[in-house]
Amino acid sequence: MTAIRPITGTNSNETTLRAIGISFVRTPTAAMLLLAVIAAMIWRASTGPAHWSDAAVIAALAVLRPFAEWTVHKLLLHGQPRRWRGLRFDPLAARAHRAHHAAPRDPRHVLTPPLVIVELIAAAWLATAWLPEPLDATATAAVLTFALTTEWTHALIHSPYQPRTAWLRRLARRHRLHHHRSERYWFGVSSTTADRILGTAPDPAATPISSTTRSVVGGDRGDAAVPTGRRGLSRGAMCSPDLDCLVDRDGCRGEQGEREHDNPLPAGQGRGVE
Repeated sequence: MTAIRPITGTNSNETTLRAIGISFVRTPTAAMLLLAVIAAMIWRASTGPAHWSDAAVIAALAVLRPFAEWTVHKLLLHGQPRRWRGLRFDPLAARAHRAHHAAPRDPRHVLTPPLVIVELIAAAWLATAWLPEPLDATATAAVLTFALTTEWTHALIHSPYQPRTAWLRRLARRHRLHHHRSERYWFGVSSTTADRILGTAPDPAATPISSTTRSVVGGDRGDAAVPTGRRGLSRGAMCSPDLDCLVDRDGCRGEQGEREHDNPLPAGQGRGVE
């Protein structure tokens, strides 16, 4: 997956939304999606004035978005390698996502690879081609915008930024549970709606700690165990007093030294502003 320039220097501005946003848009992943969104909007504008049907399409896609995100995350990104007639099928998107789970703090694996973005843009165009003009352009622009905002949310969650809003804190807490409690739950990145409706948002305290959060492959069978830290907490878990501990307070305290090493900011420089 694509790297975000690490924002762990000594300048306090490097943990603000603005600094992280600039770093984000400079990545190939974000730049490609942004250009695709602009192109789709120009395409829509060239077909005539907006109509109420455009709003209806956008609203319908917004309702479907959490479930599409959940499906892609669970079935594609967490998909197992398959063999058929001697051929091995293991999409780049799934391989890149496993690298992200293996090292969730590594900025090189935070964003979707550019080649997968090309596939995503093509898929968005094909999936909306059945709509009459100009609604096909509207739908394409909406889908690509949703993809861009999901990438941004994911990047922000994995950055040193400390969220101030309850909404972003909730998303960050749930995503950390996915990485460090159990990879079988909490698939939503930009929304928790699908997880709540589809039964993948259990009580964290009642959820067993998975030994395969770092490997993902074979997770449900338990045949790909990975090393874990004290009390089963995955090594390098991203606990924070602001986001609550994900396993237990002692487990968080046991990881304190590693967290400081991963994010070597002087005291008081780890909080951004919104």
